[in-house]
Amino acid sequence: MIYGYARVSSYVQNLDRQKSSLKKEGCTKIFEEKISGTTLDRPKLKRLISIVEKGDVIIVHSLDRICRSTVDLLQLVYELRKKGVALRSVNNSWLDTTDDNPFSEFLLTVMSGLSQYERKMINIRQTKSFLLHS
Repeated sequence: MIYGYARVSSYVQNLDRQKSSLKKEGCTKIFEEKISGTTLDRPKLKRLISIVEKGDVIIVHSLDRICRSTVDLLQLVYELRKKGVALRSVNNSWLDTTDDNPFSEFLLTVMSGLSQYERKMINIRQTKSFLLHS
């Protein structure tokens, strides 16, 4: 089965773009959540992980919808692989664990680290901007 996972950080944000993208990828059931992505402790994500079975695929619109840190992503991928479940991203083609390709695993590690770095740099710029304008 192909599952989708869509997440935004706040209730005022809209999931429509992600859901449309996931439907185009063939997702038959989409788990939606409006909660921060800074932790894996999310009720809908936990529910999704609990029901997936060997051979299933979870698709996300982009990496930042499922994880915000390298450690969390690697932990999630490890947990899913133990169950025989693949994880794939629509916008991040390097995030695809549907086969056991060592190069894909290498890219997963490197690119998730870059994504985490980018997120931290955004936070630093936001903090500096706030301090300059307050």
